[in-house]
Amino acid sequence: MRLVVAHLQAAARISRRSGRSSRNSSGISRSLVVVVVVVVKSAVTAVVVVVVVVVVVVVVVVVVVVVVVVVVVVVVVVVVVVVVVVVVEPVLVVEPQLFFF
Repeated sequence: MRLVVAHLQAAARISRRSGRSSRNSSGISRSLVVVVVVVVKSAVTAVVVVVVVVVVVVVVVVVVVVVVVVVVVVVVVVVVVVVVVVVVEPVLVVEPQLFFF
């Protein structure tokens, strides 16, 4: 809001110094134009910030999901290898007829 007030004051000073009217040929106040420009710039900046934040959050979520999936796959592979080495191999060595007919 301070920025809008500052722009309005600057526009009023410029129009007083130049001795011209604060209205252009179409009858629109220069102060109004300045306010509209400031509001539009602020809105565009806010939208860009929101889009950037959303993109960053989505990228972080995707990276976290990928890391979790990789960790789960590694844990499953380690468990399977341990089960095969600890449980299946000794049984295979002791009683091979259980696995081969």
